Amino acid sequence: MDKGLISIIIPTYNEETLLPRLLKSIKRQKGVQYEIIIADNNSTDKTKEIARSYGAKIVLGGLPAQARNNGAKEANGEILIFLDADVVLPAKDFLKYCVSELKDRNLQIATCVVRPISE
Repeated sequence: MDKGLISIIIPTYNEETLLPRLLKSIKRQKGVQYEIIIADNNSTDKTKEIARSYGAKIVLGGLPAQARNNGAKEANGEILIFLDADVVLPAKDFLKYCVSELKDRNLQIATCVVRPISE
């Protein structure tokens, strides 16, 4: 595991519509090093092409739990963050804040408040 690296694992299946928003919000992150792992369940749309365009590593997915596990097996990060394709990170320092909270509070696992961005 690479100290300081975050592995962001995203299970996907035909997420060409939603995935770009998430990947853009990840690319805006400041103050952290990360890798993006897409655990894809044989998408038939442009999901994998979009993921590659953002520099993501693509691995075989499956149903969400299996996809998360497959992604975790390929992760090089010290911290694993599991996101779904319909998520958008709210601020450019969100991941930096998450890492800080995990370390400052000596946490092994955490979650956060989820707020819808539409009705």
